[in-house]
Amino acid sequence: MNKIDRKLARRSYRTKQSIGARMSEYLTYIWRPVTGGRHAFPIAAKKTPPGETVTAFCGAETDAAQLHDRSEVDWIREETCMRCWRILAARMSRHHPRM
Repeated sequence: MNKIDRKLARRSYRTKQSIGARMSEYLTYIWRPVTGGRHAFPIAAKKTPPGETVTAFCGAETDAAQLHDRSEVDWIREETCMRCWRILAARMSRHHPRM
């Protein structure tokens, strides 16, 4: 890798880190396909150790291990939990009312 390529690679890496840091400020939930649907979980659920129970916005519970290493097939196979979706939509409308 020449000097210019290394410089561009460092700049790209720093930009990705910066974007990731900004997104984490705003991201408050994640969608994960677990048995019985694609549910929304509080972002803190990602840090819950395997073996502990995490609760989706709709009240569905699953082992924290189920939030990691999901495949695209898992994502496609499960339908979106409409209860989670409605709860988040209502929450968003309270925080961002239409003008």
